[in-house]
Amino acid sequence: MKNCKICVMGLDGVNRQVLDMINLKSGMNKFYSDMISTIPPYTPPAWTSIVTGVNPGKHGIFGFYNVKNGQISLANSFNVKHLRLFEIADLGKLKSIVVNVPMSYPFEGIQSLKNTTIVTDWASPVQSIYPERIFEKYKEYLIEPPNWNPAAGMYFKYSKDYNEVAHEIQEYLKTRLNLYYDLLENFDWNLFFIVFSETDWLLHRIPRLLEGKRISKVQSIFRELRNFFKRACEVSDFVFVVSDHGFEIKKQKISINALLLRNNMLKLRYSLKKSKSKNERKNFIQAVSQENKRKTNLESLMNILGNAIPKGLLKVLIRKLGRVLPIFSEIDWINSDAYMFEHGKWGIYVNRNLERVKRILESSEGISKVVSPKEIYYGPHLNNAPDLVLIPEEGILFDVNYRNEIHTETYEADHEKTGVFLVVGDLVRETAPSKVLNVYDVTPTILHIFGLPIPNDADGRVLTAMFEPDSELTKRKPTYVELSYYAKKAEEDKLKAGIKKLKTRGKI
Repeated sequence: MKNCKICVMGLDGVNRQVLDMINLKSGMNKFYSDMISTIPPYTPPAWTSIVTGVNPGKHGIFGFYNVKNGQISLANSFNVKHLRLFEIADLGKLKSIVVNVPMSYPFEGIQSLKNTTIVTDWASPVQSIYPERIFEKYKEYLIEPPNWNPAAGMYFKYSKDYNEVAHEIQEYLKTRLNLYYDLLENFDWNLFFIVFSETDWLLHRIPRLLEGKRISKVQSIFRELRNFFKRACEVSDFVFVVSDHGFEIKKQKISINALLLRNNMLKLRYSLKKSKSKNERKNFIQAVSQENKRKTNLESLMNILGNAIPKGLLKVLIRKLGRVLPIFSEIDWINSDAYMFEHGKWGIYVNRNLERVKRILESSEGISKVVSPKEIYYGPHLNNAPDLVLIPEEGILFDVNYRNEIHTETYEADHEKTGVFLVVGDLVRETAPSKVLNVYDVTPTILHIFGLPIPNDADGRVLTAMFEPDSELTKRKPTYVELSYYAKKAEEDKLKAGIKKLKTRGKI
């Protein structure tokens, strides 16, 4: 069914409860189920698994950052080591529009772009559109997201006023929808894949939504999502609604770096505090990685003292000196035995003493398991994974702030493993799935609908049970190919394009 139109509407962080609040309705048949996320249930690995059909060990994305030997960099499109759905569609001569999908920038990291339009996601260092010829037309809608900017190393905290939170997110969404609707309605496409992160932001900032409270504050945002879904159903043959993970209320927080510091596994470095200019903040990633930069004599002395005298005495010394000198501490990524960098990754990076680090973490209340990446991932890119992965008990939130107490009570909303999977279309039948669905099932199923070969290393399956029994999609067997099939196809396309260019220039 190469001529059909499939819209994938991603609702970041939405579980069954929140989807019911949004209240998506369609006149078409629907197939509805929970869907299990990756470990951890975290935006970068989960969305990348959705668009590749494979686990993080095969696609190489474990978080927003790459961490290696104390060197830290922002993950990007070049770090995705497996073909994505829209890249396969492009190689299959299908037209795709990709909006807000993580790790889709820089555009040079996308393996096939001949038939693809891309709008960068909120976590991209820049807000941009490919191809460049349409960037000028839509650039007024590419406003900065009201959230975290990882390139700047800052988290833009919303006001505690729920009205202000909802208003800021709604204004962002309304502005961007001008672009989204134009792409949906006025462009030629076979695959339209869009991720709405607004739902994730709302749940982080208004946790009481998970208790069925404060819903009136966000109804205008939910109405915009309903309207987009309705329009997508009108112009598409199939609409998939998927989420990368769910949400739950967390009642206890564990500061992992504080735990490691208490056990002398985490080292700190000390320096004179300097006010960061705007440009310095923009260079946060580079600054974090420059761990061997020269220090002043005082900074060097503080680091020596930090490793030579008891921590209690050191705190007193810093407090005394801090009255006359702007001294501050930060994690020494290279000289620490172990540390956590991203709380959502659930990962520990270990420079040395792995077994001791593991024992310390296993003995901590609130940590269910401490496992190696090989126990939960499989594939050629485990070298990008953390050295250890922590599995929290229910209701536990990890934290990276080493200044906090190790265990504290909290009331926050954060990720959990159960998201949603909803498909509507005339060929869809309303039935309960016989097996648990997971994020790896999305891409193989969509490729099957398009009649495109599925890479044989896919970790998901084609959900043929969701189609009408007498439909072509149920009767037709999925086709699988070696991943090299698409690599050869990409090379052939490049060769053909090169020959065409030479002919145009009269060289052959």
